Amino acid sequence: MKVSKLILVLCAISIIFFSANLWGQQSETLWGKWNIIPEKSSEIALYRTLSVTFEKAGNNIMLIQQWGKRRFFADTLIFSADGKTSLVPIRNRVFPTNVFMGLSMAVGENRKVKAHWEEKDKNLALEIEYPLLGSQGKRKVKSIHQFALSDDGEVITYTVQRSTRKTG
Repeated sequence: MKVSKLILVLCAISIIFFSANLWGQQSETLWGKWNIIPEKSSEIALYRTLSVTFEKAGNNIMLIQQWGKRRFFADTLIFSADGKTSLVPIRNRVFPTNVFMGLSMAVGENRKVKAHWEEKDKNLALEIEYPLLGSQGKRKVKSIHQFALSDDGEVITYTVQRSTRKTG
């Protein structure tokens, strides 16, 4: 499937985060916890907020996304950033980027995650392939998630492109 250049409706305007580390960013890297800046980001329909945390897990990266606060969905991906495919089990049917679209993740199957640094510890790109269930059945979807750190190390921009979005 060719990945569309059109960014998800959810991420049509990039989601912008600021660091929430107690001690601030020690250096200009993605490591640590980041919270959304709502007034500079796309609207997140049901959850309204999003935080992302990047942690080292041995030779791998652990990405924790928490969509929402009181009513929330948390998702953890553990993957390598060497361009090789990591299989991540789907344990929950929630498709958090489009909760009102009638789509769900295929529990019991795997997401295929390929990641690489575009700039060491600064810009990270993930290509994720996963099965989605809808009223017409199951379909494989590919999305590209990009996390880019600003030059001053204070803000990251998170954009998502998905193969189901057509250009034009």
